[in-house]
Amino acid sequence: MAKSHVHDAKLKEIMLQEGESVPAFFNAVFGFLSRYYPEKIYNSSQISGEHLINQSFCKWREKYLLEKSEEEKHSTKRNLVTEKKADSFPVANGAVRDNYSWTQTIEDVEMKVPVSPSIKKGKQVKVQLEANTVEVSLQEKSMWRTVVSGKLAHNVRAEESVWSLVPGEHVLISLEKKEERWWNRLLSGEDPIDMQKIDAERDFSTLPAEEQEKIRELVWNKQQLEQGKPTSDRLKMESMLREAWNAEGSPFKGQAYDPTLVNFATGSSFGSG
Repeated sequence: MAKSHVHDAKLKEIMLQEGESVPAFFNAVFGFLSRYYPEKIYNSSQISGEHLINQSFCKWREKYLLEKSEEEKHSTKRNLVTEKKADSFPVANGAVRDNYSWTQTIEDVEMKVPVSPSIKKGKQVKVQLEANTVEVSLQEKSMWRTVVSGKLAHNVRAEESVWSLVPGEHVLISLEKKEERWWNRLLSGEDPIDMQKIDAERDFSTLPAEEQEKIRELVWNKQQLEQGKPTSDRLKMESMLREAWNAEGSPFKGQAYDPTLVNFATGSSFGSG
């Protein structure tokens, strides 16, 4: 097994336990590092933790893009076109425009700008992001051409937004919203989308911890009911009953514990007599 694959099984298990959510997976990994090796990522005098993370990310992204490019070269089904249209990208909670497409979650916006097959390197792309503006320019035949430029409908956290190039396909720009809200357009002045068609469901990993715990409990209770087993409320009630069984003043003091004597249906009586 290649050295880079020796931990795949364990990492796959973590990924599955986190519901195959990449943010939740990273949260588990960095939580581990923060607890056991904080000095490695926070107190390094030689290199910053952010740089280490970015270095590793760029290394594996480059490998993926190279393999993807080679795969396409040898594919007999490759569509040899000189230009790709924005409407070739599937969108949800967004829209397709002439030079780009966009989609969103409650927390961020993803924007795709198609490029010609001649755009192979990041240095052929310029992306300028500010709190409320975005501009994308491409270098083709030694000439720079601005393909998208405008004021964003709402502010973003420009310093936390990122972009990447899929060679010969598109520029992917991920914008982090400054406020959690649904946008009805990406750029000011363009036609609004139908907000009634928004899929407002949130990714499980982005929910507050207490909401995640409540959902897990509901799912677990449903499974318990389907299997004819007690729910969490029933188990809590029985736990309380066990503690009170021989307590002073209990009508069952001195008797062997027998939950069948208790009327759980009404919750107000210890027995039927």
